[in-house]
Amino acid sequence: MSEVLNKATKKETFVTLFPETDNSHLTKDVGMIAYVMGKHYNYDSKIVAYNNGSYPYLEKELLGFNIEFIERVKGDPEVDGMYYLIDNAEKIDVLHLFHLNDRSLNWIKLFKKLNPQGKVYLKLDANMYITYEEFSDSKIDILKKCSLITVETKYLYDFLKRVLEVKVEYIPNGFYNFFESQKIQYEEKENFIITVGRIGLYLKANEILMEAFKLAEDKIKDWKLKIIGPVLNTFNPYIDQFFLDNPNLKDRIIFTGEIVSKKELEEEYRKAKIFCLTSRSESFGIVYVEAAKNGCFLLSSNVLPALDVTDNKKYGDIFGVDQIEELSKLIVKYTQDEERLKNNCKEIQKFAYSNFNWIDICNKIYNYINDENYSIINENCTNKEFKEVRRIIESGASKNNINDRGFIDRLKYNPEALKMSFWENHFELSCFDKYPEISGKILDFGCGSGNLDIYLARKGMFIHGIDLSEIGINIANYYKHKEVDEVKKRLCFTLNDVTKDVPKDLYDSAWSTNVFEHILYPGPIFEGLRKWIKPGGYILISVPLGYAYNDSNHVHHFMNNDELKVHLEKYIDVIKVDSDLNNKVIRALCRF
Repeated sequence: MSEVLNKATKKETFVTLFPETDNSHLTKDVGMIAYVMGKHYNYDSKIVAYNNGSYPYLEKELLGFNIEFIERVKGDPEVDGMYYLIDNAEKIDVLHLFHLNDRSLNWIKLFKKLNPQGKVYLKLDANMYITYEEFSDSKIDILKKCSLITVETKYLYDFLKRVLEVKVEYIPNGFYNFFESQKIQYEEKENFIITVGRIGLYLKANEILMEAFKLAEDKIKDWKLKIIGPVLNTFNPYIDQFFLDNPNLKDRIIFTGEIVSKKELEEEYRKAKIFCLTSRSESFGIVYVEAAKNGCFLLSSNVLPALDVTDNKKYGDIFGVDQIEELSKLIVKYTQDEERLKNNCKEIQKFAYSNFNWIDICNKIYNYINDENYSIINENCTNKEFKEVRRIIESGASKNNINDRGFIDRLKYNPEALKMSFWENHFELSCFDKYPEISGKILDFGCGSGNLDIYLARKGMFIHGIDLSEIGINIANYYKHKEVDEVKKRLCFTLNDVTKDVPKDLYDSAWSTNVFEHILYPGPIFEGLRKWIKPGGYILISVPLGYAYNDSNHVHHFMNNDELKVHLEKYIDVIKVDSDLNNKVIRALCRF
């Protein structure tokens, strides 16, 4: 690709506008995308920023890369960025921006007004907060002016794909080899656990790792913890008190301070067997992939990128945010599993080079930006079907029923999920092949808008869906009446409360998906369900894995199979519990 591109006679300009850029940003996504697009894809690329101090990376790792400094005319990055665009927009072929905020939206509007032929690449750099974003029509209109919008994690990619009327692509962050580097052999590694970052930031939760190491230390006597990065002054009192309370750990927990040299930092990764990140929130920490490409086993808090970088826990493990004891147990478990660490060392390097190499990642960016047939507008996001469902919701919302709130929120955040086509290949439909116990006349407890039940009825199953939401049942019946008569005969949707209502006939089995995480005390629910299901009948319960699905109404977060089993077995016989890591759910087969 690079050889072909280098034959071009004129270089197009690629400008990353990010006024806050300092030296540390240069080897992160802010600097690396522009750098790689220039070095490997024949752009005349640069970063536009304030002068924020010295930039030693420009003298070695990014030698020859260009930063154009802008004046602090108003001292407001947004306004000063606008002044830059007014003077330079016509000379920019691709404008690269970060974050979905008013600043970026205003820059996009101004740039496209001044240079209608110019292209905009918006990198969202998003964490979970984007799921609370309100996507107004005016905001969507601005986003449609972009040539490419990307997000870093698969979870948010799936979410935004359903919510937005514009396309979003999944493009993770990556690593770059600044110097010749040989693949790591496990024999090079030592008994080190490391973490890397700005130490002491609240969001990094470094104290969680220190406390977990303390709990595990008597079981891992030959292991040390290295904490790498600049330490905030506000964190020093905690460190001092920690070592006063635990003087025996002063030689086993090592603070290296900031390591600026990428080569020296690489050596720390190469020596470490385990990398641990305890963050409370992450968009996509580049330290993950730096550790992975150096053969480290990954331990991560349950933040958005965790499943992506561990390939659904194939190359690491995940613990709950702020869960000291859980992390401590994982540290003990994996420090004592030499075979797992050794096998991981080789395989995770392959995984990293296949998925997180900046050169390959930027190749995708290049292709999206330059594909004349690529359209960012999702033409099928709204149609007649969706508008009718929306009418049902708006009509029901006027009654202000608390049980309808979920459907009102769904319209706001997840409109695609209210369309039948969204569910056609949904992973929950395959459950019935794996759980033959769910058969006969089936009750769907908490059927919602009934979409999955309709697909099951098309396959020949007899389903009765019940829910407390009148809006949900009205939507379900709207879709039911669009089906052929044979399917209609196998379907029933009614408004019922199992704690109060008693059916005319008992059901052979039941299933319930994305319901029990909302129920604080399920005892009365199971007592009610016993009046609906035949004795000895089965129920399949499916819940999100941990914090996989964003919903502020979740009152339970089940981090593993055991947590769900312990929760349910107080009320019903639990036959087996399985995790579906690809789809981030846990399922329990239970028997009445």
